[in-house]
Amino acid sequence: AGTVYKDAFVILEGRVEVRLGSSPIAVLGEGELFGEIAFLLGVERSTDVFALTDPVRVVALREEDLARLVRSESALASKLLLNVSRQLCVRLLALHHLLEG
Repeated sequence: AGTVYKDAFVILEGRVEVRLGSSPIAVLGEGELFGEIAFLLGVERSTDVFALTDPVRVVALREEDLARLVRSESALASKLLLNVSRQLCVRLLALHHLLEG
């Protein structure tokens, strides 16, 4: 946490745990994304991610990769960004429910 990285990561295989400080806040698996807030906003990472399984395989998504994808495969880029948006909405809803008690 606290480091600025420009990559987001998609989990291809395995599971990871997302921690805020020492507190686990989420478990993510295949097809899910992490690092998207720092990727989209260029801000410091607020959480750390730890492997729960061996192996964990991820693919990094860099800003230049997304720009290239938008130019060459706009339909695929749209699907990717829609998926990112959906995952962010799911996380916002979960936080809302948690705060409601």
